[in-house]
Amino acid sequence: MSASDPFEVIPAIDLLDGNAVRLSQGRYDEATVYDSDPAKVADRFAAVGIRRLHVVDLEGAKVGRPVQGEAVKRIQNICYCCFTKLIQFCHLVNFLSSILH
Repeated sequence: MSASDPFEVIPAIDLLDGNAVRLSQGRYDEATVYDSDPAKVADRFAAVGIRRLHVVDLEGAKVGRPVQGEAVKRIQNICYCCFTKLIQFCHLVNFLSSILH
């Protein structure tokens, strides 16, 4: 990659207990809540021109199945028309588990 190559920032919204959070060093017991409404966070990203969004269901990753479906639906309902690549939704653990079992 050279300095003239395009570079795209893809922000992430981590979901825990229905909130947009950031974990401290991956520790679930040390989460900082940035917003109680993740859909509003997604809307703010869209308002500044972000066209891709990475949404992480932290509880889903921990237990191996989707947990934050309602929060994801709210993000989709508010932002569906805003994003060209709406959501890269992380349930890799669940996906791999379903393949392996």
